[in-house]
Amino acid sequence: MYSFLPIYFCSWANFVRAPFSWFQSGHEHGITVRLQAAVSVPLTLLVFFFLSAQSLSAQSDIQWDRTIGGRGGDGLYLAQPTKDGGYILGGMSGLGINGDQTPPGKGKGDYWVVKVSATGAVEWDKVFGGSEYDELNAVQQTPDGGYILGGNAVSDKSGDKSEDNLSEPYQDGGTPYDYWIVKISANGTKEWDKTYGGIKEDFFVTMKVAQDGGYIIGGGVSGALNVLKLAADGSKIWERNHRSGSFTSMSDLLLTPDGGYLIGGSTPSGIGGEKSEPSRGGNSDYWILKIDANGVKQWDKTFGSNGTDTFRFMSATSDKGYLLLGHTSYSEVSGDMSEPLIGGTDTWVIKIKADGTKQWDKTIGASKYVNENNYYSSYTMLTFMRENADGSFLLGGNANGYASKYKTGNVLGAWTIKLAANGSKISDKSLGVPISEFFSTPDGGFMVLGASSDNAGPVKTENSRGSSDGWVIKYAPSVPASKLTLSNTNLSFTYKPGSVTAPQTVTLTASAGTPDLTIIKSDNAPWLKIPQAATGPLTFSIDGAGLAAGTYTAAVTLFAPDYSRAVVQVKLLVISEEANNTIVRINAGGPDFTTATKKRFVADQYYAGIDRTSSIASGDILNTSNDILYQSARCSPSFSYNIPVANGTFDVYLHFAETYFGAPGKKGGKGSRQFHVNMEGNRKLTNYDIFAKAGGAMRATAETFTVDVTDGMLNIDFLTGAADLPRISAIEVLTKNVMLKPLADSYIYEYGVNYGSAPTLEVKTISENGYKLRYSYLKFPIGTVSKVGSAKLRLYGHNHENNKDIYLHAYGVDDDSWVENEMGGRTGITNTPPASTPSLGSVAVNNAYKYYEIDVTSYVKAQQQAGDPLVSFMLRDPNKRNTRLTFNSKENGSNPPQLMIIPAPETNAATRIGQEEISVASEAEPEPSSVYPNPVKKQFTVQISGKHSEAISLDLLNNAGKSYPIATAEKVIAGQKAEVDISGFSLGSGIYMLRIKSETATEVIKVLVTE
Repeated sequence: MYSFLPIYFCSWANFVRAPFSWFQSGHEHGITVRLQAAVSVPLTLLVFFFLSAQSLSAQSDIQWDRTIGGRGGDGLYLAQPTKDGGYILGGMSGLGINGDQTPPGKGKGDYWVVKVSATGAVEWDKVFGGSEYDELNAVQQTPDGGYILGGNAVSDKSGDKSEDNLSEPYQDGGTPYDYWIVKISANGTKEWDKTYGGIKEDFFVTMKVAQDGGYIIGGGVSGALNVLKLAADGSKIWERNHRSGSFTSMSDLLLTPDGGYLIGGSTPSGIGGEKSEPSRGGNSDYWILKIDANGVKQWDKTFGSNGTDTFRFMSATSDKGYLLLGHTSYSEVSGDMSEPLIGGTDTWVIKIKADGTKQWDKTIGASKYVNENNYYSSYTMLTFMRENADGSFLLGGNANGYASKYKTGNVLGAWTIKLAANGSKISDKSLGVPISEFFSTPDGGFMVLGASSDNAGPVKTENSRGSSDGWVIKYAPSVPASKLTLSNTNLSFTYKPGSVTAPQTVTLTASAGTPDLTIIKSDNAPWLKIPQAATGPLTFSIDGAGLAAGTYTAAVTLFAPDYSRAVVQVKLLVISEEANNTIVRINAGGPDFTTATKKRFVADQYYAGIDRTSSIASGDILNTSNDILYQSARCSPSFSYNIPVANGTFDVYLHFAETYFGAPGKKGGKGSRQFHVNMEGNRKLTNYDIFAKAGGAMRATAETFTVDVTDGMLNIDFLTGAADLPRISAIEVLTKNVMLKPLADSYIYEYGVNYGSAPTLEVKTISENGYKLRYSYLKFPIGTVSKVGSAKLRLYGHNHENNKDIYLHAYGVDDDSWVENEMGGRTGITNTPPASTPSLGSVAVNNAYKYYEIDVTSYVKAQQQAGDPLVSFMLRDPNKRNTRLTFNSKENGSNPPQLMIIPAPETNAATRIGQEEISVASEAEPEPSSVYPNPVKKQFTVQISGKHSEAISLDLLNNAGKSYPIATAEKVIAGQKAEVDISGFSLGSGIYMLRIKSETATEVIKVLVTE
C-alpha cells in the first residue's frame, strides 16, 4: 500500500501553473492554482492516502515517472512546461547537497529549482537563498527563456539575497516575511533579485508575467489584498492594497483581456473598506475584485454560505466570464450555495459572468468514510481546472472520500471530474496517485507533480530519496490500446571488487504492432548500463568499480505512444573484497598503496623514534607483484610503531625486502644487516637478516606473529643489532576474529517515515498492532568469510528509560532485499520484511552503555551453507515491556554494530594442503606465490615464489579433490612469472585450488574461475 502526502501546504501558498488538455482537444486557458493556508493560522495538512488494488487501473495510462528529492523531506511542489519541451520544477530545500540536490544550501530554507528534460531526466538544479528561511511559492518562464521566481523571505542581505529584510522584528523575536523576487537565465544563473515589503509581514501568494513583459504580484499585507506591479527589470511601477472591513487573505490573481486584473481572496467581513456587499452569515466568504491596469477597483462581488467558504483560485472562460474554485465546510444550502455539503470539506465551484454576476454553483465532494485512525472524514480539494472546446470544464485534485453523486468508487487520491457548461456532471475518473500540480504536455497527455515518501511499488518506479520527495508522473493522452511485456521485471546483480559480474537479459514483447520505443533509467544509477530500446532480447550490465559496499537500486522504463509502459527494477549488491578483520595495513616509509587484490596500505603512520626512511626509484622485487610496497622502508637506528587497537589477540605480519646490501651495483650481502624486533616488550626476532631469510637482495619476505594486547596499544620496536640499521617495508595487523560491519541498518517506527540515516537503532514494543513500536534491522556481508565456527551479534547501547533489564531478541530475516533508506512503516509492507525465524537468542539490556552480545551462530551458519552472501537480523522486544532501547547505528561516529565471526577449522582436503603450505611458508617464506588477475578466465599469470627448487609442477583441484594437471608453454622457474592456459579444461564457475609443488615447498592458492 502507498502512503501519500498528496497536497503540500505551507504557510500561505503553494502554486501550480496548469494549462491542461485531456479527454478532447480544445483551446487552453493558463490557470494558476495555489494551495493557500487558512487566514489567520498557517496550515499544515498531512493526509495519508492508501492505494488499493482497484486504484491501479490508472497506472496503464502512465508512461514514466521520476522521484526527485533528498534525505530530509525536500519539497518540489511547483511545475511548468518549458519552451524546449521539458519542465521547470520548484520547491524548497533546507539540507544542502543531498539526494538529487547538487548545489550547497545557503540557509535554513532555500528556493530549489530543477530543470528536467521531456522524459524527466534532471538537466540542472539550482539553489537560491539567504542565511535564514526563504520559501519559493511561484516559478514562471519569462519571454527571454529564463525564469522568474517569487516567494517569502526572512533572510537579510546574505547568500544570493542582495537586500536586507524590510520588516520590523516581532516583539517576541523572529522576523516577518518580505516578498523576494529572483530572475534567473535559461541555464539557472541568477541575473537579479529584489526585496519588497513594509515594516509588517508581507505574504507573497502569486505572480504572473504581465502583458507588457513585467510582472504582477499578489499577496497579503496587514489583512489587505496587496497587488504589486513590477517592470521587466524588477523595479516597482505601482502598488495597491485593497481592504475590506476585516482581515482578508489573498488567494489568486488573473490577467483579464482589457489589460486589468481579477483578484480574489477570503474574508468574514461585511460591507466596509472597498467591500460593497454584506457577509452571507458564515465564518468566511469568497471576495472577488476587478481592478484596472493601474490597480484601481472597478467592481467587487461576495459569494458565501452560512459555513466557512475559502476561495482558492480562478480561471477565465470562453464566454468572457470566470470559474471560481474554493472549498467549503460546516455549510448548508444558504446564501449563494444551492447544493448541500456532501463530505466534511467539499469543493465549491461558482461560474460568474464578466461583470461578476453568478450563473451557477456546485458543491462537489466525496462521501465520508472511516479512515485508518477511526475518524469519520472526507476531504475534497480540486486544485486545477480547464475549459474544453465544447464549453465543458475539466476539474481535478484530490478526493479523500468514498463514492457520492459526483464521485464514482472508493479509490482515494487524485481525481478528475468533467462538468458540462451548466455545471452538471458528465464523467469522473480516479487516478490513484497524489498530486499538487497538474498540467498538459506537448503530446496531448498530461503530467502531475505530487509529494510521496513511498518507495518503489506497483505504480511508483523509484525509491524515496528522503521523508517526502517530488513525484513527477507523465500520463499518455489516452488509455493505451496495446501493451508492452517483459519476461522478467526484477534483476539482481552482485559485485565484488576485482570480480566479473555477468550481464543479464530480459525479453520485451509488444501485444500488437511495432512500438516507437523510448528507454530511460533512474538518474542516480551511473553503474547500470542499459541497451538500445527495441523489442526482443535486452541485455543489462553493471559497472560497480568505485562503489562502496552496500545496496543500490534503479528503475528502467520502456514506453511508446499507445502502449502501456514496462518497468524493470534493478538491484545491485556490492560486497567488500575482504572480511573486515583488518585493523590496519601500513606502507612503512611510503604513501597510500592498494594492491592488485584490493588490499589498501595507508601511508606511513603510528611511528616514533628516529625519523628516517629510505627508498629506491625502481627495481624488480621478486616473490611479489606489489613491487611499490617494498621499494620504500622505514630505516633508522631505533624506531617503533605504536598502533591503537582494542584489547585482544592479533596476527601481525611484518614485510621486508633488502634493497641495498647485495643489490645490483651494491656491496654486502648476508650478515650486512642484522637487527632485533620486540612486540609488547617481548623479543620476536634477534639479529634478523633480511638477505639471508629472503635468499638474496631484491626479494620480498615476511614474518608472522600472534600477539596479545591488554593495554589498548600494540607496540612494535625495531632495535639495532649486530650490523647496520633495522628496516621494515610494511606492517599488517589483523584480528584473530572476523569483525564484520553492517552493510545496512535502520529501524521502523512511524508509518511512512524512514530512519535509515539515523545515528541510532531503536527497539520498543507496547502491542503488536499499535503505533508505539520500534523494530531494528541489520544486514551483514558474509560472502567473503571462511567457514563459520561461531557468530555473535554485538550492539553498543543501553536501556534509555530506566535501569531495569529488558531482554532484546534477535530474529533471522531471510529476505535480504531491503534497503535502509527505503524502509518505513510496519513489518510486512513493501521493503520491510518480517522475521523468518523464532528468536535466535537474547540479552538483558540495562542502563549501562556497553556492547551487548547475542549468539546467532545457528542462523549465520545456515545462511552461509545455503550460499547466501548476506545475513539479515531483526531486533525486537517480544515481551512488550514498553521500554525504549537505543543502540549505535553504522552512521554513528563510534562503536558501530558488529557481527563477530570466529572461523571454524577447515577440513576440506584442498584446504588441508593449503594449511600445510602456510605452515611451511611460515617457516621458509611467508610471502607466497600469487595469481593475477583473480578471478580468472581462460588465461592467467602466476608469480612463482623464490623458495621453490628447479622442478615445479602446477595443477588445479576442485572441492571434490579432483586434479587437473597444468602444462605451461615454457618451463616454470622459481622467482619468475608463468603464463597459464586452462581453456582445455571443462571447468564450471567456482572456487578451485591452484597447487604449486616442488621438492622444497608446496603452495595452494584459491582461484575463482568465471565463465
